[in-house]
Amino acid sequence: MSMLLMKTPYIFAIFAGVCLVGLVILLASILIAQNSIKGKKEEDRNKYLKTKGVFLLKKNLFDNNEKEIYEFLQQTFEPNYHIVPKINLSAFLKPEKLDVDIDLIKNVSFGVFNKNYKIALVIDFSNDEKANRKLHDICESAGIPVLTTSASIFANKETFVGTIKSYLED
Repeated sequence: MSMLLMKTPYIFAIFAGVCLVGLVILLASILIAQNSIKGKKEEDRNKYLKTKGVFLLKKNLFDNNEKEIYEFLQQTFEPNYHIVPKINLSAFLKPEKLDVDIDLIKNVSFGVFNKNYKIALVIDFSNDEKANRKLHDICESAGIPVLTTSASIFANKETFVGTIKSYLED
């Protein structure tokens, strides 16, 4: 019995050493597995980006006849006004209350700014009456005039210019 008691510290030390080595091996294998998985995910992501892409480059900033309208507006109203196409409402409006912030995500066809870059008129080509009403409500609350119409008004350029001038002269 005394012999067993004398060997107990050695047995315990050997057992503890084996457990420690096993723990080190276990932790090392976990780290290797995590790096392998992480590397695989990164490799898969890079492969996806190369083959599938995330975004596609648009062919042009303008759709349909927007470029023609933009150039016409520039020639007609600059240098007294700056024409900014496809502008987001949040570029010139900020909400008084946080619950309306989501409404400012909307882009409008054109913003017409004075020489000091203060918004003078919002032009939006849309046939969506509900969206037009909301746009009018938002802009009117800030004192900004809004012209919502279809792009077909551009066919008669004199009417188009006269309508815009009537908003800018107010």
